[in-house]
Amino acid sequence: MRYRTIEDIRIVSIAVDGLDATSKLCAMLKDRDFEAAILGGITFAGFNVVNVEKLSRTVSRPVIVYMRDKPDNAAVMRALLQHFSDGVGRWELIESAGPVYESSSQGKRAVYFEVVGAEPDWADRVLRGCAFLCGSPEPVRVASMVAKALSIRDH
Repeated sequence: MRYRTIEDIRIVSIAVDGLDATSKLCAMLKDRDFEAAILGGITFAGFNVVNVEKLSRTVSRPVIVYMRDKPDNAAVMRALLQHFSDGVGRWELIESAGPVYESSSQGKRAVYFEVVGAEPDWADRVLRGCAFLCGSPEPVRVASMVAKALSIRDH
């Protein structure tokens, strides 16, 4: 397993609260060589929900949804139903990612994840193996820094 190298960074714009995150990720990752897609959550740009099952099928790789904090699913569902006419559909995409698993290693706080296309034990090893600078997986940490830099530049 290649855990310590980020080989490429790709950037794509998605609509705030839109429905294009899945198609854009699929197009961006379709012909790339990687072991797993690690997402820093299942929603981007507000509530632009990723269909992780479709992403996994399209790229023929497992998808791991990493979460620093345990999700408050009741609050998420309330927000979706209150603010979106298609809130039920968006909620179904979130649920389709499967159960939320907890991962904790000695001396580090617990983190949470969902996985599609692989076993939870494998996903846990991948997350632990690429969290070598802090508790976050390195791809998520770097993506967060890039997103922050881009959002500062755009304002």
